[in-house]
Amino acid sequence: MAELQAKTVPTFVEKLQTILEDSELHNLVSWNKDGQSFGVHDCSEFSQTVLPKHFKHSNWQSFVRQLNMYGFSKISDAFHLSISASWEFRHPAFKRGRPDLYSSIKRRAPKVSTKATPAVSTSSHSPQPSSECPSTIEHLSAKLEALEHRVEWQANIIGNLQDQLTASHKAHQHDHAKLEIAIRALTDLHEDEAAFKRLRRTRLDSIDIALGQRSSSPPSNPKNTPQNISPQPFLYRLPPISSLDSFNPSKLL
Repeated sequence: MAELQAKTVPTFVEKLQTILEDSELHNLVSWNKDGQSFGVHDCSEFSQTVLPKHFKHSNWQSFVRQLNMYGFSKISDAFHLSISASWEFRHPAFKRGRPDLYSSIKRRAPKVSTKATPAVSTSSHSPQPSSECPSTIEHLSAKLEALEHRVEWQANIIGNLQDQLTASHKAHQHDHAKLEIAIRALTDLHEDEAAFKRLRRTRLDSIDIALGQRSSSPPSNPKNTPQNISPQPFLYRLPPISSLDSFNPSKLL
């Protein structure tokens, strides 16, 4: 009997119970102290991490619509401007430690608006109810439910596309930052190379000027240079001709 009862529990409710029993998710979603309701503490993080794992989408509004379809109501009446706020939901049959009540949670039938009945006929015979009305209402109800499923499916697709767009935008920003870093590095390298060339040119010019000044200045001590010392010829002064008669060569020895 228990197995049969467990099978009748809606899949959505089973997934919700599994999420609430996961202790690693208590910072995002958990039962309240009295166990009569549960709260989602960080809706944005819950949509990004929990919904894709259990419900194959990351659309918070779609999750809220599903809760409403199964009769869950939001306790807080405040209007939430951001999904990052904390939300609290409850259901009379969804209580902590009472899985025996979960089978009574059913998906709500779509609402069908009915027009007011026309005025009573003046005929003496009362109108007989048409047998086609119930079948027509059931047919319209089925079509409306199918449309609701289609809207929910399209909302999930839109949510996934929004997630992909956000991820693509973040990747583009990351690539743009890397490109700016590369351009800045190349600019710095070019400036360093230009500065090195200017420094090298300045040093070469200084060397050329120093070499030019050294080559144009005279030597500091020209008298001591070997080039300025000219050999003195050895000359022997001969006596005058008039004295050749008395010249005695032996005196030279």
